[in-house]
Amino acid sequence: MGYAIFAARKLMLTNRLNQVRFRILALSQQQMTLSQAAGDKQRYLSYTKNIFNNLSNSAVNNFLTAQKTQLEQQYGQNGINDPTAFSNAMNNAWQQINLFSNTINQNNQALDLSASYEMERIKDIENQIELEKKTLETQEKAMTAELQEIEKKEDSEIKNSAPKFA
Repeated sequence: MGYAIFAARKLMLTNRLNQVRFRILALSQQQMTLSQAAGDKQRYLSYTKNIFNNLSNSAVNNFLTAQKTQLEQQYGQNGINDPTAFSNAMNNAWQQINLFSNTINQNNQALDLSASYEMERIKDIENQIELEKKTLETQEKAMTAELQEIEKKEDSEIKNSAPKFA
């Protein structure tokens, strides 16, 4: 009778142990996917900021060239005809460029903020997964120890229940 109880408990433990191990494996896979997503997010952020910066640099250079060309046509080479008006117009162009640059910087800061929130969210999920994994690993150790103890008792019960001939 004892053997049957140990065998049933062993089957239940083995089943539960397999479920826990499968869940640990699934959580590990989730962690890898999250890590990959975090890396992809960082690469995308870097790529996007690089595009913004390249476009802004190109726009600034084109704007300055166009402004200078227009002002030189209006005021002569380097403002010879009216240096004060030329200088004022160039200062106005620089102010417009600074406003544009500030807008680009604000966009970059917004991207950084958005990415940091996303990274915090990913980190929180990774922490939750890690906590669940540790809990399951603790359960796995306890079940493994219990399973070994049951196997010993099962072997002992088999030896005790075997007929003894004198």
